[in-house]
Amino acid sequence: MGNLTPEKLRDYVLKLRSEGASLSKIKEKLAHVDKFFNWAFLKRLIKSKQYEQLRLTLADLKKSLSDSPDILPLKAGAKNVSKSVGLVKKRHIPLLAQTYKIKDWLNGILIRKKVAGEQSDQNQLWPQSYVGTALILILIALLGAGIYNQFFQKAGTPFAFPSELKRAGRILSFQGRLTDSLGNPITTATNVRFRFYNVSTGGSSIHDTQSCSLTPDQDGIFDVLLGGAGYSPTPPQEVCGNELPSGLFTENANVYLGVTVGGDSEMTPRQQIANVGYALNAETLQGFPPGESTSNIPVINQDGNLLMSVASPGLRSTYSSATFTLSSAKAITLQSAGTGDVTLNASQSGSILFSTGGVNRGTVDNSGNLGIGTTSPDDLLHVAGGQVRIDNNTDTTNKGCLRYNGSSNELQFSNDCSSFQSFAGASSAGGWTDDGTVVRLTTNTDNVTVGSTSDLAKLGVDGEGDEIQLLVQGNSTQTNNLVVFENSGGTDQFRVDNSGNVSVEGGLSDISGNLVLNDTVDIGSATTGLNVTTAGLITDIDGNVIIDDTVDIGSSTTGVNITTGGGVSDIDGNLVLNDQTDIGSATTGIRVTTGGVISDIDGNISLNDNTDITGDLSVSGGDITGANGAAIDIGEATSGDVEVTGDLLPATDDTYDLGSTTKSWQDLYLTGQLCFDDVDCVSSSTGVGPWDVTAGVVHLDTSTNNVTIGSTSNLGKLAVVGDTDEVQFLVRGNSTQTSSLAIFEDSGANDQLTISNTGDLALEGNISDISGNLVLNDTVDIGSATTGLRVATTGSVSDIDGNIVLNDTVDIGSAATGVNVTTAGVISDIDGNLVLNDTTDIGSATTGIEVATTGEVSDIDGNLVLNDTTDIGSATTGLNVTTGGVVSDTDGNIILNDVVDIGSA
Repeated sequence: MGNLTPEKLRDYVLKLRSEGASLSKIKEKLAHVDKFFNWAFLKRLIKSKQYEQLRLTLADLKKSLSDSPDILPLKAGAKNVSKSVGLVKKRHIPLLAQTYKIKDWLNGILIRKKVAGEQSDQNQLWPQSYVGTALILILIALLGAGIYNQFFQKAGTPFAFPSELKRAGRILSFQGRLTDSLGNPITTATNVRFRFYNVSTGGSSIHDTQSCSLTPDQDGIFDVLLGGAGYSPTPPQEVCGNELPSGLFTENANVYLGVTVGGDSEMTPRQQIANVGYALNAETLQGFPPGESTSNIPVINQDGNLLMSVASPGLRSTYSSATFTLSSAKAITLQSAGTGDVTLNASQSGSILFSTGGVNRGTVDNSGNLGIGTTSPDDLLHVAGGQVRIDNNTDTTNKGCLRYNGSSNELQFSNDCSSFQSFAGASSAGGWTDDGTVVRLTTNTDNVTVGSTSDLAKLGVDGEGDEIQLLVQGNSTQTNNLVVFENSGGTDQFRVDNSGNVSVEGGLSDISGNLVLNDTVDIGSATTGLNVTTAGLITDIDGNVIIDDTVDIGSSTTGVNITTGGGVSDIDGNLVLNDQTDIGSATTGIRVTTGGVISDIDGNISLNDNTDITGDLSVSGGDITGANGAAIDIGEATSGDVEVTGDLLPATDDTYDLGSTTKSWQDLYLTGQLCFDDVDCVSSSTGVGPWDVTAGVVHLDTSTNNVTIGSTSNLGKLAVVGDTDEVQFLVRGNSTQTSSLAIFEDSGANDQLTISNTGDLALEGNISDISGNLVLNDTVDIGSATTGLRVATTGSVSDIDGNIVLNDTVDIGSAATGVNVTTAGVISDIDGNLVLNDTTDIGSATTGIEVATTGEVSDIDGNLVLNDTTDIGSATTGLNVTTGGVVSDTDGNIILNDVVDIGSA
């Protein structure tokens, strides 16, 4: 059909006019021609540009016939204005359209042009020229009717939707003609921009294709698909901009198109994009047919049910900022069949809300917390503004309620939902019993764990964060010990006093059985005590070493014993004390003077055993006390009362036991109050509970109360009494523990003892056993395991090489009365002499030198053999004895500078 041209179409109209056809008849024929052009274009029988040129020519002819029917354009586009544009929206023509009147069109094609020499009167040519033509037209009409009946009229009606769902592309076909100011067509590439608006003038664009380069044909006509960029398959004409937005027409009642060419302003007026006529019926919607299965548009059946017969149906709103509402004029029922569940799922970060009467009554937040009466639940179940009621089935006479009393800040319960009492006020709640002054576990065999559900120990602390896991803080007037560990007999085994001093009855070692102190150690004090360096040196602050108590050198059973008074003896008990002697200590021990008087340091005598007095015991101006915790029995051995006419007062404002674990008072009758620390008093009417919670900390409601675990006795501020052979007290760190496991503080919150997460023990005070001494039951490395001082269990003291070096004059026993050893090797007592009060074996009792108390010097055979020249004292200033028996000093003489007692004084 390439011979279809605008000139032939115009000649066809001129022929009809020359034949005297009426205007209505010509318009009717042009309408048929228009339908034929659309059909031929859809069937791809004519090309796009040819189609658009024919349409523009047809439009010009129709306009000329309406405006000036007597004047028809002689050339295509003669009536067009500068930069005229036209909008054509594609329409799918149903294949069942009526047949086109092809013969009218063929008449225009077969018009014979005038040639030179032809007669000017065309009427003379009609009878001859068109007889053949008429026969051909009749044949074609018959063929067309047959084809129409075969392929169109008798064809079955197919479904409008394809087997595979497809969505139609959101594109618009636009055609225009560009001319310059003189009406000449523009044929070069030109930038054109298309904007969509929802108002005819002004406003902002709702979609913009941006500028596109379009190339018109020789007549200035261009054909473009708006939204066709990237479209598949590739359109045959030019494209501009990406696919149009899905809501461009659905979200706007009216849409207007504005066109801008080059650098000019937008053309006016904007062209409105008209809606297509409403369809009476549609078999698909966006390619989806109605039905109950997948990829179907759901329908409501005759019973009013919306049915979806698929495995996992859903009803979803995809609009990001909208709230999906499911409402009913009456009730809404969510129902599942069989064992199916009904699930309310806020799958992202939202919550599930339950509302009645327009008010939120319950919430399940995105962390799984359920709130009743609150929209922000803080726990797995959070009930606000009311109480929880628990009934026995439907029997409302058996009911119980829980509530939180905001006035008293306590959790309360009720057995009738009317009268409430706190858990803390109950005599036994949560495994605890309040005896008035002692809060204890109701069942002594129960264990207590903090921070875990595991049974770790009698009292276990399992850390949940990097924090102090156990804190013991003294009272503001604390003088008693902060911590005491006792054995089953109530004897102290370990204690920490308020000053940070640690007392240990047993051995001190690491887990492997040894004790290594990895730094310089100050024993006693950093300023006045004993200093042991990592190199194994021992000195006091002045550079000397003073041992202020009885010293067992080597062993407490086989070694040498030196007292603080300077007395020296061996294991056989031979001992000569040459001065006033303090036994035990110079401040608390027994004193024996050279005159035979025995007393303690104060001039009194203490009897540490049972004393029978047959007569009366009269004490005037003094007190009767039991020293060091000894018991004093008052009254007859069999029976009898002790009457006190005045107050029964303790010696000091301190803690004393009234009764014991084996001997207890039967009844305690009080008419007044029972007071603690002079201020915290409890009367018979007091009914408050012992526990309270403040800012997440569980504490005793009365700060003066004590807690005992494993016993009903009041043993300390916090006491643990074991009932089986198990770990009685356990502190376990958190998996990320870096802070100290335990800290003991004085009343000023100053650390006195800390136990780190790696097992290091740091203390502010002294380490000793309960008696004031310190016995380490294993080899002890002081300072370092490689360069420090080593003390073996046999009493040997040495450095890492097996020797011991004291780098200064050493006073053993005492600086005033003990034995003095100088760095030059001189050994003497405080008078400058050295007295050994028994036969002395030097080197060994079997192979060494023996010096008897009578002054004899010999070896084990009774002789004394020096196998070489001997320098006694020094090679330069001491005594020289040669193998020839000559005795002299370094000058060849012998000088005795003092009275010399050999063997004995």
